[in-house]
Amino acid sequence: MAAPTAPPQAAPPASALPDEVSSTIGQLTTIVEDAEKSLGRMQDLNEDIGRLRDEVEDVITRSTEVADGLRPRLTDIRSQIEKLDFGPRSEVGPGAIIGFDGDRYVVGVVAASFECDGATYEGIAADAPIYAAIEGLQTGDTFSFAGHDHRIDFVS
Repeated sequence: MAAPTAPPQAAPPASALPDEVSSTIGQLTTIVEDAEKSLGRMQDLNEDIGRLRDEVEDVITRSTEVADGLRPRLTDIRSQIEKLDFGPRSEVGPGAIIGFDGDRYVVGVVAASFECDGATYEGIAADAPIYAAIEGLQTGDTFSFAGHDHRIDFVS
């Protein structure tokens, strides 16, 4: 028969430990608790990063879809610009530079405001609603658009 084993001994009460050991145990306990909290925060951050990564991928996918959708329109606009004849003319048509209401326009292209030789111009595309109202007009002719009357100041 085997000799009976002694039951495991419980740690001595904290008051029975030397102050230095008690203090070290307290510090180690605090370090372990802080490490567990940090680990929890890191797991939360990792989840946040995963969600952000998914959102970025969604934005990239949507942006790519938008760009793919715009490509045909941009190709069409480039083709229209390449076909324009900016030679002198007396009536409004693609390639004409016109003015009305004190503003200047390049007809036949989509363009945001730009400056050239100190003057500001905008583009009027041939498929813009206003183009139908001005096509074929000459200097001095009037037209109505959006409930307002306008006069062609110049065509060149």
